[in-house]
Amino acid sequence: MGIIINCILLMLSAVVCVLGISFFLNNGGTDDKTSYYILFLSIFAAIWCATYGSIGITDDLELAAGMRIPGVFAINAFLVTEVFLFTGLSRMRISISHILRTIVIVVAFADFIMYSDEKADLFIRIGNWTTWSQNPDMSVARTFHLNFILLYFLILLGTGITWARKNKLPRQKRFISLMFASNFIMIFFTLPDTFMPMMGYYPVATSGIGAALCAIGTWVGATRLNSFNIRMGTISSLIYENINAGAVVFDTNQRIVMANPYAINSSGMKTLEGAHIGDLFQIGDEKEMFDQALVDKYNIRLEARWDDKVYAVSLSVAKDDYGDPYCFICVFTDVTDEAEAIRELEVANNAKTEFLTSISHEIRTPINSIIGFNEMIIRDSQDEEIRGYAGNSDRASRQLLSIVNDLLDMSQITSGKLKIQPEEYELGALLRDVRDMQSLRAEEKGLTFSVDLDESIPGHLMGDEVRLQQIITNFVTNAIKYTNEGSVRLGVSFRWVDRETIILIIRVSDTGIGIREENIPHLYDTFSRFDKEAHKYIEGTGVGLSVTKSIVDMMEGTIGVDSTYGKGTTFTVNIPQSVVENVPVGNLDDYTVKKVKSAKITYRAPRASILTVDDNEMNRMVFRGMVRPLGLTLDEADSGRGMLDLIKEKKYDIIFLDHMMPQMDGVEALKRMRSDGTHLNTETPVIVMTANAGRGAREKYMEIGFDDYVSKPTNAKELLSVIKKYLPEDLVEKNDDVSDGPHENEAREESKSVIGQKLAGLDGVDWKAARSTSSDDDVLHTLIEKFCFMAPRELAELDSYYAGINEGTKDSVASYRIKVHSMKNSAALVGALGLSAKALELEQAADREDTEAIKIGHDAFCREYKDMADRIREAVLGEVGSDARTMDDGTLSDNLDVLEKAMSDLDMTTINEKVFEMSDFGYSSPDIEKLMEELFTAIRDYDTDRFDSLIQEIRTHL
Repeated sequence: MGIIINCILLMLSAVVCVLGISFFLNNGGTDDKTSYYILFLSIFAAIWCATYGSIGITDDLELAAGMRIPGVFAINAFLVTEVFLFTGLSRMRISISHILRTIVIVVAFADFIMYSDEKADLFIRIGNWTTWSQNPDMSVARTFHLNFILLYFLILLGTGITWARKNKLPRQKRFISLMFASNFIMIFFTLPDTFMPMMGYYPVATSGIGAALCAIGTWVGATRLNSFNIRMGTISSLIYENINAGAVVFDTNQRIVMANPYAINSSGMKTLEGAHIGDLFQIGDEKEMFDQALVDKYNIRLEARWDDKVYAVSLSVAKDDYGDPYCFICVFTDVTDEAEAIRELEVANNAKTEFLTSISHEIRTPINSIIGFNEMIIRDSQDEEIRGYAGNSDRASRQLLSIVNDLLDMSQITSGKLKIQPEEYELGALLRDVRDMQSLRAEEKGLTFSVDLDESIPGHLMGDEVRLQQIITNFVTNAIKYTNEGSVRLGVSFRWVDRETIILIIRVSDTGIGIREENIPHLYDTFSRFDKEAHKYIEGTGVGLSVTKSIVDMMEGTIGVDSTYGKGTTFTVNIPQSVVENVPVGNLDDYTVKKVKSAKITYRAPRASILTVDDNEMNRMVFRGMVRPLGLTLDEADSGRGMLDLIKEKKYDIIFLDHMMPQMDGVEALKRMRSDGTHLNTETPVIVMTANAGRGAREKYMEIGFDDYVSKPTNAKELLSVIKKYLPEDLVEKNDDVSDGPHENEAREESKSVIGQKLAGLDGVDWKAARSTSSDDDVLHTLIEKFCFMAPRELAELDSYYAGINEGTKDSVASYRIKVHSMKNSAALVGALGLSAKALELEQAADREDTEAIKIGHDAFCREYKDMADRIREAVLGEVGSDARTMDDGTLSDNLDVLEKAMSDLDMTTINEKVFEMSDFGYSSPDIEKLMEELFTAIRDYDTDRFDSLIQEIRTHL
């Protein structure tokens, strides 16, 4: 009988070990520790069975005593694991669970120390079977062991009862019942081992059978009754089958191997296995999608081939433990309604903007005529009644003109065409104009209008004077409009931000009808008027405050409002302004006539030498034209490396350095210049010229090490002021030729500018902005010519960087950012401000490495850039198409001869002149176009080997 039980124990040992390991392998991926407990429970039960089964069949009594030690360890470890399993599943309080587990571990350790003693049992051999009897001298150890089993049983009983009371799930109640049954079976099979030696009988090792049956019962409950098999794999499968979205899996050959029901039903196919993604969606380059998915999740919107609906498609890669891709997962959802709604909104918004722009311009012309005729009637008519009618008509016309101007501003803001144009201005003159104009309006309504001015405010500021006056005028006009009796007060004060910046504080208070508290959040809504009963006799569209708020935001200011309904309102505007000269504004009565802006050249510097560094030829042309009247010597470099070469050869009085340039940008060039003490310009002031004109830009560049900051597009007056500031006094001479009248360029009526007339008719071009960046029409004409003929080459270079982005080429995003930054400046110089704004959006996207935004906007920008160049070319130059000037092969061959000789002679002047001349032409084939672009790059980088090979390659195409 005993030998049979021992054999059963050995077989059970293998069974429970296999069950425990298989359960762990199937369930070990979850965060739940249950799979670990069941694994250890099975292993300890297997050791228990194996050791006591082996004891029964061995005839070596010393070996039997030795094998008893791991058997006792397995018994203790099994019981401890049972307590961990029960307390873990019962979800009891963590503190109580820790206490119970600690008690069991301590008692089990003590029990193992005492009960694992080889003398605890006396082994004997009966026939072919080995058994044992109790050692009377070790009764304490056996008693402790019995108490440990009792403690274990009580803990399981209490934990199980608590667990059962808390659980309401039938499957878990059945699991708890099975666990109780399994442990009772284990206790039952343990009794012969425990009590037979105490009664003087030779025991049979049935406790191991109990442990094995308990482990098997736990395994059955965990896999069948407690549903541990409902793990992430199962849940994922359920989601995959039931989500309202398509899910397909591609193998590494980009063919579908799995598809959920939604994907199959949507496609209308019986099966999708073996299909490509191009069979599902209208897509140009499948390879690009999968290549991108290898790097990062690829998101795109595509039209389906089966129903022409729009789907949001997400493609990602699944990799194995070695990091190699083994499949691609694609999820797609129907976003047709959303895409259609977005398209409708864009169409409606564009239509609204175009309508506002068109109708505003169309209405202004007849209104101006009406105002002019009314003035003639008021001036010439002797009939008071007619003069009265004309006066009323004049006021109504001016009111209508104000509304139309607001509409035009709103359309410009919406389309991104309205720009803040900082310039020097006299605050006192501006406020005097506002006071004089608004006083008359207030008197007409019987109101008192006053200006409360802090006379210590710096009077000479830098900002957009026109927009600032518009802000103040709008608030004062509104205050007068909504006040029937009492007063309107304009308060102007300030506070310092730093030594060069103040916050201009403007308060407009009235004793008017006030604003209800619930309406304040809607003050700046476009075309919105509230409290219509109170406002029914007041004219207006509700656009003015919306425009004003937008302008204040563009000037990085804030607006606050404090109002009591029926008593009055106070608007407070805070706008940062730069201080040009800290001379107090003083009394407004001292400003009789607003000072006329003058572009007069008050000084000359024929002995001065200046270096300008900019990779954009158009920017250098503008700079050249602005400083020409000073008579100074101007040198130019188109790169940071070029600057570093020039400063070793010549001493300059000022260096103007662009920031964003290819190869070596301005910041890197400045650092190298400052760190090298061997050149001639260690003390020369370096001024950054950049289009990075955000808040804090000046401070950032000054911290880097620049001496000053000039924003682009550059204002001539500002540039001349900066040059005078940094030139040594002995180099500055008074310009005795300056007359008291305005500069000849200013005396010329803008409307009579030939180029102005040609540009004024072009949609998307602000000819005044173009004219403001050029010293005269000749410079502007040259800029336009340069812009038009360089456009194809600029676009080709931008396209090459865009292709690099799609291919994942290193540094393509950075190169794209520098190129589109340059194109942004070029567009601004010819007045294409909307195009410049779009270039800025792409530049900002590249700056934050948002390749999706670049991909969305690139093609549209390139089309608009080409269209703008063609339209300006036709309007100003009288030429049609981008290839109006093509260099024939014979002329190109001659020019290549000149370049070769100049390169061998190191004649950089000739090289620069020839490259500049050749840049204005197209060539006879696309291959030559591309090779010429590479040749210009080789010249710029002074790569002589590449230069020679390109010359020879170009000649093979002639």
